[in-house]
Amino acid sequence: MKVVKSCKKGFTLAELAVALAVTIFLMGSIATLLTLVINQADQSEHDSQVEYDLSRARVALSAFYDKYSVYSTGEDGYRIEAGGDSGQEIVIYSGESKVGAASFDGSNKILKFEGFNMAYIQFDFVDDIRFEVFDGQVVKLLFFYDGKPNPQVILLMPMEF
Repeated sequence: MKVVKSCKKGFTLAELAVALAVTIFLMGSIATLLTLVINQADQSEHDSQVEYDLSRARVALSAFYDKYSVYSTGEDGYRIEAGGDSGQEIVIYSGESKVGAASFDGSNKILKFEGFNMAYIQFDFVDDIRFEVFDGQVVKLLFFYDGKPNPQVILLMPMEF
């Protein structure tokens, strides 16, 4: 009986090139998808941290405002004024005496309080907080964050306003 041997051992160069091209294409596609997923997750985490900073500032300033705005009407009540040249402070007066203040230290990203049960809040993403006061009672808060030019704006006003 005669044994027939094939001279063909393995794959041709063309077959290897096609297999290599398909493998490179699949690996590139998978790497691109993974990069997109990771970037999306990082952006979501960053957005959550920014929102956390902003919500802490809103809650603290609302509580600070509520403490003094309840008594802000009438001659003997509290008066709220913007302080400092940069608009980074609000000051609470009773008559002519300063009884409280909230100010933003932009270089350290700290919101500081005087006459309030909270000493300060340290921020990661809030770049600046500006205060504008209208009629001695209404406070407009402008939160500049994450290097964006347009602030998030919040108005604080007494319930009876």
